[in-house]
Amino acid sequence: ERIKKWQNFWTQEKISKLENDLNIYGKKYGFKENAFAKFISSLKKKHKTLDEETQEKLIELFGNDLINKKENLTSIVSLIKLEQDDKTNVYNAISTDDDVYIVDKKYITDKVVLILQKDFNLLVIISLSVVFLILLIYFGRIELTLITILPMLVSWIWTLTIMWIFNFKFTIFNIIISTFIFGLGIDYSIFITQGLLQKYRYGKDNLPSFKTSVLLSAITTVTSIGVLIFAKHPAMRSIAFLSVIGITSVVFVTYTLQPLLFNFLIKQQGKKRSLPITFKDLISSLSVFLTFFVGAIFTTVLYALIRLIPFGRKKQKLLLHKWLKLVSKAIVYIPVNIKKIINNPHKETFEKPAVIIANHQAHIDITLLLMLHSKIIILTNDWVQNNIFYGRIVKFADFLPTSNGFEKNKDILKEKIKEGYSILIFPEGTRSKDLEIKRFHKGAFEYAKELGLDVLPIIIQGAGDCIPKGEPFLKSGQVSVNILERINVDDYGEISREQAKNIRALMQNEYKKIRCKYETPKYFRRKLILNYIYKTPVLEHYTRIKTRLENNYEFFNNIIPKKAHITDIGTGYGYLPYMLSFVEKERTFTGIDYDCTKINTAQNNISKTDKLNFICGDALQINFVKSDVFTILDVLHYMPKEKQKELIVKCIENLKPTGKIIIRDGNSEMEKKHKGTKLTEFFSTKLLKFNKTEYDELHFTSKKEILEIVEPYNFDVEIIDETKFTSNIVFVLKKL
Repeated sequence: ERIKKWQNFWTQEKISKLENDLNIYGKKYGFKENAFAKFISSLKKKHKTLDEETQEKLIELFGNDLINKKENLTSIVSLIKLEQDDKTNVYNAISTDDDVYIVDKKYITDKVVLILQKDFNLLVIISLSVVFLILLIYFGRIELTLITILPMLVSWIWTLTIMWIFNFKFTIFNIIISTFIFGLGIDYSIFITQGLLQKYRYGKDNLPSFKTSVLLSAITTVTSIGVLIFAKHPAMRSIAFLSVIGITSVVFVTYTLQPLLFNFLIKQQGKKRSLPITFKDLISSLSVFLTFFVGAIFTTVLYALIRLIPFGRKKQKLLLHKWLKLVSKAIVYIPVNIKKIINNPHKETFEKPAVIIANHQAHIDITLLLMLHSKIIILTNDWVQNNIFYGRIVKFADFLPTSNGFEKNKDILKEKIKEGYSILIFPEGTRSKDLEIKRFHKGAFEYAKELGLDVLPIIIQGAGDCIPKGEPFLKSGQVSVNILERINVDDYGEISREQAKNIRALMQNEYKKIRCKYETPKYFRRKLILNYIYKTPVLEHYTRIKTRLENNYEFFNNIIPKKAHITDIGTGYGYLPYMLSFVEKERTFTGIDYDCTKINTAQNNISKTDKLNFICGDALQINFVKSDVFTILDVLHYMPKEKQKELIVKCIENLKPTGKIIIRDGNSEMEKKHKGTKLTEFFSTKLLKFNKTEYDELHFTSKKEILEIVEPYNFDVEIIDETKFTSNIVFVLKKL
């Protein structure tokens, strides 16, 4: 039809006229005579439609991307270029035709990027989870894992925030480069954590070297990729921007936040904590603080409601005191990681008023005592009275200020005593840092004498270990509240100063008995283990296993004097010196070991004091100090027989009068059990190489050989065999 229209239009007359005009004007403007001959010839030609075969060849050559044929459907693609503002109008115009479909490349690309972003978020979560699990296995502690991975999360949030501020959108290129930054960030965090751990474990400050390595890596990466910021293509600039911002954020956070978080675990105001914080203790502390906070809010509300209840002031105050007892009990019993023991051998009921005195170790002391009975009032400091949050409640509960003196408080106290209230006073006046009972002020005993009250001593044990002075965090442990028998102040002197001195001596004596009862090696096991956490998971688990196998060194604690200097040969990581020094503060130790790595670890423990000294070297080459006790535990078989004798003789020569030498080693005479000893030594020296040896072979001694060595030196020898599967027996040599 179109060909017909074309031929009808170009009649012979029109063709002749056009040909004549082209010749005239062509000649005029410099064209050749036959310049338009082919064009005129095409007009005279009789056109016809292409056959199907020719059409298919043309489509295959030129229109394969634009025309798509199937059995019952032919689709033709037509490209339209539009301004952004015109898109809506075109969409509306075409949308009415059912045979026309719109495909927007930008829309599809945006959709693909959106899908990638969603998948990317899922992939990030999966990779973070996998990385978290790997770090947890590697470090062995959730605290170190969080410290390592948190900087990466913080820097990622920073990067996204900065991209949002500068309106940089996520593209496919950004998604790819962000995975690269994520990997680098994890590497940097691990490097910094390792530097911090080396300093904590060995005392070697290699952190600057780790930081330098991280910085050099960051500089080279930023320089190589950041140069793309000068590219003209926006995608290249976006990659450069993301790389610079991401890596800079990672480096900044690992340099600042990571050391801050790690030091939070082991330091308080720049000084070493008494023990490192654990995740479990942190959660326990938060639960107690939350309980206190909620309790304080409810107490404030209850105080306001009580004032509105139309009954006597005495009943109002008693109701408040009962509520305070309940809150105190909740605060004490909510932390499940602290064992609570209440000892009341004299069946004290607190029904009869008394002046309650107690040693003061921690903030929790007040709640430990308030939970005992609802009718207890405390004499407090002025800052408690003036506190804007609970000052009014304290005053309403008749918690009187000590600054008023007895004369001002006398009338109120007499009235409260008639109502059955007891008075709680901490005669030390402040918390004891070393947990010993300090000098008593005389005020409590003057109150008891003037008011005609008994004194009811209560001894708190363990609270200072659970909440050391100067630290706000709870630590797992055990607290005992020991209620002693009531006493009459007149039985302990005529004047208050003398009474304070004598009653303090009484409480010190009872406190010593209580500590001997509860503060056993088992009590200090967790404290010992906490000295070896955040070092390596292998060392931490070895410490747990070793202390369990040794029964927390209970046996050695019982046979070693409470006041002595002990030289521990083959001390290893220092388990024995640390444990025995925890139990008895008057013990001093020199620990010697051939393995300097172990000695450095022991030397840098958080509980290290001047009473513990560790030396690396060969025991035969080191000058021994005169000691009350020498311990040679599982050491002799690492040296030849002649060296064994030399070491024992050296200990004998440096032993103080009435001193002891304690030897434990495999007895080769016990053939069946000795196989178990050989097997354990094979694992520790050959397979796992946990113990370092100077000599290739092991040289196990025998009971007969030990007795022959000490026979000339006039020793009383006690042989103790408590083994089940090994031949390790203990020789206790007492100098006569």
